[in-house]
Amino acid sequence: MPTDSPGSERKLKLEAAITAASDAISLEEIASRALPALSDAVGACDGFVYSFAPDRLPFGVGKAQWAMSEYVEKRYIDDDPHAHFGRRDGAVVRVASELIERKELHRSRAYREFFRAEHVEYSANLRLTPEVFGEPGASFMFMMRRPDQTDFTREEAEVMAAAMPAFQAAARRQTRIEASLAKGKMLETVVETLIGEPVLVFDQQGRPIWRSESARDAVGTSPNESRLLSMKLSDEARRLAAASQRDGNARRTKMGIELPHHAGPSAASADLLIAPGVRGNPYVVARLHRGKTNSIKLGMLADQYELTPTETAVLAQIAEGLSNKEIAERQRISLETARTHVHRVLQKLGVPTRTRAALLTRER
Repeated sequence: MPTDSPGSERKLKLEAAITAASDAISLEEIASRALPALSDAVGACDGFVYSFAPDRLPFGVGKAQWAMSEYVEKRYIDDDPHAHFGRRDGAVVRVASELIERKELHRSRAYREFFRAEHVEYSANLRLTPEVFGEPGASFMFMMRRPDQTDFTREEAEVMAAAMPAFQAAARRQTRIEASLAKGKMLETVVETLIGEPVLVFDQQGRPIWRSESARDAVGTSPNESRLLSMKLSDEARRLAAASQRDGNARRTKMGIELPHHAGPSAASADLLIAPGVRGNPYVVARLHRGKTNSIKLGMLADQYELTPTETAVLAQIAEGLSNKEIAERQRISLETARTHVHRVLQKLGVPTRTRAALLTRER
């Protein structure tokens, strides 16, 4: 008797799409990695990402650039029912047939000369940003099916809707990074967005040269707290940099460094890794951990069970005893996306409970 039902297979594909979206930091990555996974989950033949420029005209992202350029240049947008109804529709997920009659679509020049030529008969529009259709900065995903397929069902629309919090969070990450670039705070935002943990950077002599905003909170405010942590990390960073310069085959990481008991209000351990500079001079990046997770074991589990970077971070937070809500806040994702990550981590590890997953990180 088969163990996998179509429903369970679709759920696995949905989880894969959410995971891909959770790791994306740009619309390009959504288009190239996450959207294909979601298309697979709902049986779409293809899909693309598009946004609206300041002149309120759409442009394609990634592979859709050429097609959307033709769509705009030949003014198909002028009589396209999708555009007409899109400007009045604020839904996050909208199957086109809910608003557009097929006869009306088939009468349009956009269908006859553009969509039919691309073998597109059925579609759904998914909103990535708060801005509505046609507003500058608004971004969407367009899911498609061929004439020999059937239209998207309500159940499939619900699958799309379940994935949207993760996709919308990815779009927000791009917005934050773009805003920080304009304000001259690119490094700060990228580190905080991608890593989500306090980070310090040392030069090859072990001198601190940069730290993230959250690291300022993690190391404490008193001179004694800051000095103890800096001395410990500085010494470890200097040794790691020296070893990497003496021997190119030497380990380029040092995991699970125990920090002084009074090093800070929340920092308990750190991982160090070598980051080569532009001129070959090494920098050492220190990632601080708030809990006492066994980082070496965590890395081994990530390799053994093929955990993504996001899933590895979630496993570390499970080991810290964080709730789904706290994981969502730490990772800057929705609560539903956090639940999906936790479920996927437990599934990959082959354990039934969070407690058992946490124990795995502590076993020798």
